[in-house]
Amino acid sequence: MYYNDRHLTKEFEEKAKAELNELDGNREECWNEIERWALDKYQLKFRIGDLWLLNTLRSCKFNANSAKKKLEAYLNLKCVAPEMFGNRDPALAHIQELLNKSALISFGTPDQDCILIRWGVLEPHVTKISDVLKLSSMLLDVYLNESETCMLVGQHVIIDLEGFTGFMKQLTPRFLKNVFCDFFNAYPCRIKGLYMINTTKLLEKTLKFAKLFMSENMASTTHAFGMNYNELFSIIPQEYFPREYGGSCTSVDELADVLKENLGRNRKWFLDNPLHTTHSGDNLKRRRSQTMLHNFYNLF
Repeated sequence: MYYNDRHLTKEFEEKAKAELNELDGNREECWNEIERWALDKYQLKFRIGDLWLLNTLRSCKFNANSAKKKLEAYLNLKCVAPEMFGNRDPALAHIQELLNKSALISFGTPDQDCILIRWGVLEPHVTKISDVLKLSSMLLDVYLNESETCMLVGQHVIIDLEGFTGFMKQLTPRFLKNVFCDFFNAYPCRIKGLYMINTTKLLEKTLKFAKLFMSENMASTTHAFGMNYNELFSIIPQEYFPREYGGSCTSVDELADVLKENLGRNRKWFLDNPLHTTHSGDNLKRRRSQTMLHNFYNLF
């Protein structure tokens, strides 16, 4: 099952009210305030009925102040982590290579969105961790642009760490901060769980260190399952996994083809979004610069 097979039912609408404070009055009031603020302060103009913005407001439970902080942090990601948020063209060779190797796929259940990252198909001397995270962020943007239910069901991220040991030298403290502090605090997502599989003792020790950079909530939902998937399958039913992981649905390659198609459909959005175009080194260093932020006009 994929996210666009799921529709906004009456049950999901009630869930939005109970969990995300999505009441008619709240939604309209918060939307209007954010539109005025974004235009006055940063010359940002959102499209009417923009699903990306609606999902962002949902991630903040329609609290205008929280939404402003989230959007400012999102705008600042290019300065904080240019290696992950620079040049996000889905047609780039290294992005296509990740897709061709089925390194990242997305699947779902009737009430869960799942992202699976597979390090075992990649080579440490060729692939940068930052490129895999760049592709992950692009998938999240596809959810935000196209899914009516992504904030209602939340995202479950499964990381298959088979073959990851060779990548560990890329895990600097600065990089971990960029990922677990800057990225997850800025991105409008609703991570329900972060699950590591095929872990070794060394990787589990590394995970304990990485938790120092996580929020308390994220650390509490991060788990290592070793080589035994039974506990993972108690959270996400096995039948919905790709066949290579014991599921009864489709293959990882077929799911990668679906993701490639969905990224291609959103290519214009990625290219037209000035946040993800190339800026000079000086602009990258000027965080919250009014000059740079002025270029975000008509961002969405």
